[in-house]
Amino acid sequence: MGWPALTDVPKALDDADFEGESIVAVGTQVGADAAVTRTPEDFRDGPLMPYLPEEVLNALG
Repeated sequence: MGWPALTDVPKALDDADFEGESIVAVGTQVGADAAVTRTPEDFRDGPLMPYLPEEVLNALG
């Protein structure tokens, strides 16, 4: 993660979920539409669509 991603997460230091905020910042910068996560509730109101790992594995066959 580079400096631009870190500057997009100014509130993350106050949040309980720095990791989730960082994933959203980086994902948004690279144009991602989704994130694979074990905690989809952390991404509920964000710009990335959350998928559980088993959902992705099932989709891949």
